[in-house]
Amino acid sequence: MRNANRITPEAGFTVLEAAVSLTVLAVALCALWGTLVYCSRANRASEEKKQALNAAQAKVEELKSAQFDTLIAEFGPSGNVGNRFGVPTLDADLSVAEGEISFYTDETNAVGDPYMGFPLDLNGDGDNADKDVSGGFQLLPVLVTIRWEGALGDQRVDLRSILREEN
Repeated sequence: MRNANRITPEAGFTVLEAAVSLTVLAVALCALWGTLVYCSRANRASEEKKQALNAAQAKVEELKSAQFDTLIAEFGPSGNVGNRFGVPTLDADLSVAEGEISFYTDETNAVGDPYMGFPLDLNGDGDNADKDVSGGFQLLPVLVTIRWEGALGDQRVDLRSILREEN
């Protein structure tokens, strides 16, 4: 008759097997933790980008509601309002969030933004060769840029639009 309670040397875990199992578990948990931290930062960065885009869209709407022929005089670099503005929706959570407005008045746009579709006839004279139409434009390309230091470092949102006078 055999003893049923007898323990054989093959039964159970050895200390080495337990240590290897704990090491594998620790590596897996560290990888999972890193993934969770990255996903959290990416989610925060996505929220920041959404807030910045909303702020840029609000600025374009403000420009649309302003008097068309005085846009550059009001919102240009030396204008009454100026071309720089704070972004309150981002400032509450971050130390620095700043917006900037850029107008394009060179129809050839030789050194400007390749995404605006230049050359363009901005003053309606039938050509697109004028270097400065700031005194008589019918279309006004604008770029609103928001910059901030966010969850994933330096961030930027650019919103391009072309404004025209409403009749």
